[in-house]
Amino acid sequence: LDAAHTAAEAAGEDATRAAAVHQAVAVAAAHYRAGMAANAAADTEAAAGHFGASLVAWPAVATLVSLANMHLKLSGANAAMAEALYASLLEGTSATDELGEADGESEDAPAPSPASPRGLPIAPGQRRLIRRKLTEAVEQRARTPTGSAAADSTPPSAA
Repeated sequence: LDAAHTAAEAAGEDATRAAAVHQAVAVAAAHYRAGMAANAAADTEAAAGHFGASLVAWPAVATLVSLANMHLKLSGANAAMAEALYASLLEGTSATDELGEADGESEDAPAPSPASPRGLPIAPGQRRLIRRKLTEAVEQRARTPTGSAAADSTPPSAA
């Protein structure tokens, strides 16, 4: 009887966990879609807020890249935030990953890929995009004079 009770409790906990995951994914997806819509409407600050909220609800590499992209669009001090986000994603990329891409590895191939420090898998095509955007962020930040109004802007809230 105790075993049956324990099994029933475990099943209930699994169902509760599954419902919580489903809810978190739904919230993340809604914010991600709202972020895409805001970006399409040229409301970069609102897009950044939605991508940040999506990331909190359910972490995903694409969402983190989208958030970094919005910071890059906002420029000024936000370029440093974009640079930090892109760099943190690439921390899990090794030299052998670079060689695999240079050898003509297909972006669509289901090859194993390293994970970011957050444990999120990063596909080879995403790594190439992130490296390109990191270079863009570094260049943009280098062009922004320190002490300027653009450099002193504050990043949008992720609420």
